[in-house]
Amino acid sequence: MYETVLRAAPMTADLSHWLDGRTLVRLWPDLVLAPQVRSRWETRFPELTTGPGRGSRRAQ
Repeated sequence: MYETVLRAAPMTADLSHWLDGRTLVRLWPDLVLAPQVRSRWETRFPELTTGPGRGSRRAQ
C-alpha cells in the first residue's frame, strides 16, 4: 500500500491520512519506487536513508 500511496496520492492530505512516519522509515529500504520518486522523498526527508539501524543504506 505504501508504494501506491507514494506514487499516486493526489494531495498532501492523502499522504498524511494513509502514511505513518515510523512505518515509512522502517519500510523505506524495501519499497519499489521509481528512482525520481525515491530521490524526491529522500531529499525532502533525509531520515528515510538514515533511519534507525540504516546508516546511509539505500535500496536499489
